[in-house]
Amino acid sequence: ADNSSSSDTIATSYAVKKVRDIVENRFSSLANADGYKHVGRCKSVEMLRKVVPSKHGQRILVDAYYEGGTRGGGEFVADLQDLTTADDGGSCFVVLNNTA
Repeated sequence: ADNSSSSDTIATSYAVKKVRDIVENRFSSLANADGYKHVGRCKSVEMLRKVVPSKHGQRILVDAYYEGGTRGGGEFVADLQDLTTADDGGSCFVVLNNTA
């Protein structure tokens, strides 16, 4: 009998279980009262302008207008249907490669 194949299967099953446990733990931590701290965000508007949204209505957090600052941050929503509004540097930011 080939025990290496059986050992490989057991090792793979163990690895898959460990990964699943880690992922489930990370996802469940999002439901905690302080779970928002685990959500990715941009450090600045400059970084926001480089993020290409993957879907209409996608939300993204921005820490501050300038990296390290304390003002001008918040939650922004991607509007993939609006290809005409100009970047006003305040409430409308256009992604660098938005040339549809």
